[in-house]
Amino acid sequence: MHALYLLLTSFVTAAAASEVSCAEKAPKVCQGLRRDFGNSKLLPEDEAYTEEVQESGLKRIVDHKVEFAMRGGGHMPISNASSIGATGILVSSKNTRTLQLSDDRDTLTIGPGLRWSDVYTALDGTGVTVLGGRGSPTGVSGLLLGGGVSIFSYEYGLASTNGNIKAYEVCETPRTPNSDLKQLTEKNQCVLADGSIAQVTSTNEHADLFWALQVGGNSFCLVTRFHLQTRRTPSVMIASPSPLFCPSSPTSAFKETRGGIIGFAFNPIISAFLAATNARPGALQGIDESPACWIEQTYSWADEADDEIFNTFISEFNARVRERLEPMGALYPFYYLNEANVGQPVFKSYPEGNLDRLKEIRNKYDPARVLTDLTPGGFKVATA
Repeated sequence: MHALYLLLTSFVTAAAASEVSCAEKAPKVCQGLRRDFGNSKLLPEDEAYTEEVQESGLKRIVDHKVEFAMRGGGHMPISNASSIGATGILVSSKNTRTLQLSDDRDTLTIGPGLRWSDVYTALDGTGVTVLGGRGSPTGVSGLLLGGGVSIFSYEYGLASTNGNIKAYEVCETPRTPNSDLKQLTEKNQCVLADGSIAQVTSTNEHADLFWALQVGGNSFCLVTRFHLQTRRTPSVMIASPSPLFCPSSPTSAFKETRGGIIGFAFNPIISAFLAATNARPGALQGIDESPACWIEQTYSWADEADDEIFNTFISEFNARVRERLEPMGALYPFYYLNEANVGQPVFKSYPEGNLDRLKEIRNKYDPARVLTDLTPGGFKVATA
């Protein structure tokens, strides 16, 4: 795997494919950049790049039809979502670390290379916060492009909805003084998959893209900045008693398995959470506002020889759960993108009409399918 650490991300439509094998393409792209730009940092062991190199790097990736992955915090465990195999290039946003609070403390501008721990630490003592991840290692971009459950979601909905995001940028723009940030949120430059510049907000001619980015994943464009609506910090941020569960069945089935972890997180979703998510007209999901419990299952094991054991357990366990719940009418139809497993129909679980509209928007902004075919990881609108 070869890595590019970006300060600026732009994208250009794919040209004719190279005749070399996939295994040869990635190193050829990186070596070509090193040849053209001399002492610039270009290989996996290097740390940072100039803006000129970064733009050229992304153009070459597309020109040579090399598969790549975009990494924010690297928190998403789905294959290729934040990593790529030896024949691809990893484009890391680790250096896109913009973090700027407006003078009126109404808007926070952040880059996708940040983790939520960076954001919360910077806001400590300011009297305001934003809707972000519940775990400090979680990356900014993945959480916000997948919806985002926050500890404040019970009041304000998913982190990407209900005005919690003011605007997106997909191109680094000249730094703007704090006093101009409110104007910046009304006019934001974005570079789309075809290399064109766009202004993306909820009210301009690209409002359809803004709509799709709420919970549309990585199928549309490459976001390099988020402009977030701040919220007043309550006197108590979080109080979380930890319930303890006693196993009701023997664990003998796993007695020969070592180095494995099974975890279940029960997320009670109240009607106020869902009503806030749907509060503004045109909300992406329009999900059922009935109270629900989203259960996140986490499985981890060290030895690939145990793959069959765990995969069989996961499949059989969930099949039995569904068999019990379905006759009771207790199955919730919605799959939360950031906690879904491979094969779960995330976009098909959105209310009728949403998927068709997402596909239309994807076709409009990335007709060459750059962010579908060259970025294989994650959940794809085009193939849903």
